[in-house]
Amino acid sequence: MLKSPFKFLDPYQPEDKDLFFGRSTEISVLRELLNSSNLILIYGKSGTGKTSLIKGGLSQKLTFHDWLPVTIRRNEHILTSLCNEFRNLIPGDSQIEEDPVECLNRIYNYYLRPIYLIFDQFEEIFTNKSLAAQESSGQLAMKAEEERAAFFKVIKTILDTDIPTKILFCIREEYIAQLYTYEDESYLPNLFDFRLRIEPMTRKDVEEVVEKTFLAFNIRNAIPVSKIIENLLTGGAERQLAYLQVYLDNLWRDSYAVDHGNGEWYGRNIPEVTISEGIFTQVGQVSDVLKRYFTKKKAEIRALLQNGPAQEFSDADWEGFEQQFYSNFITQQGTKQPVKYTVNDGNMIRLEMGNFEELEMVSHYVNELESARIIRKEASFLELAHDSLATIVQEGLTAEQVLIRNIEQSILSNYQIFQESNSGFLSAGFIEIYERYKSKMEFEKPVLDYIEFSRDDNDKKVTELQTALLSSEKRKKRAYILGLLCLGFLIAAIIFGGKFYKNKADLQEALALQKEITVLLEKEKQQNLNNYNKQIEISQKLKVANDLALSSADSLERTLYLVRSAQARAAQSDSRRISEEVKKYMRAADKMHALDNHELERAILVNAARKYPLNKEIRNKIKDNATLETRSDL
Repeated sequence: MLKSPFKFLDPYQPEDKDLFFGRSTEISVLRELLNSSNLILIYGKSGTGKTSLIKGGLSQKLTFHDWLPVTIRRNEHILTSLCNEFRNLIPGDSQIEEDPVECLNRIYNYYLRPIYLIFDQFEEIFTNKSLAAQESSGQLAMKAEEERAAFFKVIKTILDTDIPTKILFCIREEYIAQLYTYEDESYLPNLFDFRLRIEPMTRKDVEEVVEKTFLAFNIRNAIPVSKIIENLLTGGAERQLAYLQVYLDNLWRDSYAVDHGNGEWYGRNIPEVTISEGIFTQVGQVSDVLKRYFTKKKAEIRALLQNGPAQEFSDADWEGFEQQFYSNFITQQGTKQPVKYTVNDGNMIRLEMGNFEELEMVSHYVNELESARIIRKEASFLELAHDSLATIVQEGLTAEQVLIRNIEQSILSNYQIFQESNSGFLSAGFIEIYERYKSKMEFEKPVLDYIEFSRDDNDKKVTELQTALLSSEKRKKRAYILGLLCLGFLIAAIIFGGKFYKNKADLQEALALQKEITVLLEKEKQQNLNNYNKQIEISQKLKVANDLALSSADSLERTLYLVRSAQARAAQSDSRRISEEVKKYMRAADKMHALDNHELERAILVNAARKYPLNKEIRNKIKDNATLETRSDL
């Protein structure tokens, strides 16, 4: 594949610092934060360039001797990955300690440079399931909750030492709320004190990226550069920088093919290319540029392999293979999911997922995807090159795959509620749906135990209902027989006793009493019958509900929609409540300001900032007050 000067879907690295443009403000702010604290939280939407800002941008402010950057991803286990990165920094030292703090101390004494621990894509500690339960130091890998708790305690210990260390958490903003659990005194009470949100680029930023990149890469324009910038902004490239890189890469490649043919270029000097009006039109819109590239490359690889290792694959076989293959690379939340792999003696790749027996074909497929920069291959795992690809893959899932993912997500959500309240089992209908697809799902043991608890709870309810129905039927039969016996005895007594009545009036009174008793018995009989019919009706409704749940996946989707709608309404209600409380704080602070009682005003705003650290209104209020802006406790 032709070598391109653009990063495409890869993040910028320290060696790319002279080619990283458009983020000068954010770089300066990040540098100031690092001067103020050893713990920094960097967050923003997917595709805003958080990783590139740290690696490529921060390198513009720091020299080689100023820092030793160490990037850590969760992979199978966050602490295992941390220790592995430490070991890689001192090659050949088999005596390096297992304790992360001791490792860190040895590394500092070896390099004598401040250590920057960059926990990239930190949301993976919440989204990625364990790839395997492996043993480390004689102990099994810990459960997800225990893993996170142990990790944050290690980070607290590191920050409490005098080893020159900076900790940077780089996380997608939709997962930032899950960090609140670890903000207390036993973990990281200052977790949110120094943070930076990476905003989408402005128009000026995009102009700087295009103009300076074109100059650096020897790109000329036969069209106004403003047309390219307008196309980028219309397609949302300022919010999704992966689109910006892919779009510019496509412009360069097509222009290179016109100006220089298909031959590779060599050396440090990039050949000059010219973007013509025809190339601009041919590349098309930005909004779907990555999807078109992904679809094109899949088709090219398919055609290549169907003439080779996959020549016996029918079209249906190939489509089934692709659907199964790609679905393993995304999480239930739609982010990328690492997949472990091994290489056998024949240099064939074996994926630790699904049931792929065609090792030769899978190996060729993975290698072609890596060459196309769709998949990134690490030492022990593969992953999609960017979360934006994960979104595209998720859109291409079949209806059944979407249903299975919804079932998985619903079970996990119910399990979380069960953990918090110790109540809320899955319904019998839901368990029946789970049984239908469970061979295609993977859950950790605590969740599987929860499903079995739900099954036992439903079995208990069914048994109780059957017992109640049987008991009701027996009572009804006993009452009916008893009523007949009583009526027979009464009639016999009246007939026999009629011989002794002295007059006609006594006989009429006896017959009236007989009629009244008969009416009462009929009422009791009807009441018992009604109760029995109600129990039957309830049982039938339960059966209909279960049949409906089993007969259509739409019922599950409607349920999920209703649940999510309720959650959204709850979130809106919570947002309104928070807004009202913030207004109360603001009114109280304004009153103290009007009374020149700045001490109380300061105390009110400090409390508000601690309670709602992400509220912009509070932060702006503090910034407006010069006496408060410099306070360390804010």
